[in-house]
Amino acid sequence: MDKAERRKLRFPPDSGTIAWIDPVERPGPDGFMPRIPALVIDESRDGCGVTILYHPLVTEGARLMIQVGELLPVPCEVRWIKDLDEDVLKVGLRYLT
Repeated sequence: MDKAERRKLRFPPDSGTIAWIDPVERPGPDGFMPRIPALVIDESRDGCGVTILYHPLVTEGARLMIQVGELLPVPCEVRWIKDLDEDVLKVGLRYLT
């Protein structure tokens, strides 16, 4: 998606904001089992962009759980993926809450 096509205002996260991703959507924060560290590169009210190392369960349309910084884990959907190299991905996530 081109930046000109974005419908939501994006803003930069606090420097070094880390998120944790559970590659399986689980109900409630008690079942959250983070396995994938992610660097948050931009945020909006409805989602965020992150960079991660390749993981086979992170695919377009996948439903995951994410915890951004100190916030509670929330379900999200992978909207798009861009390969930065063979091991690193830039991923757009939309919150499902």
